[in-house]
Amino acid sequence: MGGALVAQKGRYRENLHEDFRIRDFINKETERAGISKIEIERYPSQVVVTIFTAKPGIVIGRKGEAVKKIRQGLEDLTTKKVKVEVEEIEKPDLDAKLVAENIVGQLERRIGHSRAMKRAISRPCVRVLRASRFRPVGVWLVPKWPAVNGRSKPHPRTPFAP
Repeated sequence: MGGALVAQKGRYRENLHEDFRIRDFINKETERAGISKIEIERYPSQVVVTIFTAKPGIVIGRKGEAVKKIRQGLEDLTTKKVKVEVEEIEKPDLDAKLVAENIVGQLERRIGHSRAMKRAISRPCVRVLRASRFRPVGVWLVPKWPAVNGRSKPHPRTPFAP
């Protein structure tokens, strides 16, 4: 679950259920923020919640209003002092949960499933291989050939020309 439990003996079950409630609360409050994971660390007098998100501006809100609202809700939920930290994900295209949520969003908007999957596969490939001499064509990675008379030489394994 990704949370550090520093708890008294015999409180594991209560802390685990509280972690589930904390995660549910945060996910309901920030549905559109692209949250990848939530880490919960417990100390005797406080709980530290770290939210890893692709869009930290949505989680923080204007002048920190959204974070204050989340902090207040969590303090009411846990009856302890809560510290909320927001961490930005540098490369959201490479995060599996965010890619899956992106595909789900595209399917809900009635975009074709094969197009949504191809976009999800090609975007990280292009990002990782941008500086190399390879480019994605279909599912395979095909080397770039120098153009001859304005045409590229297709790779022999490709089912279609680039």
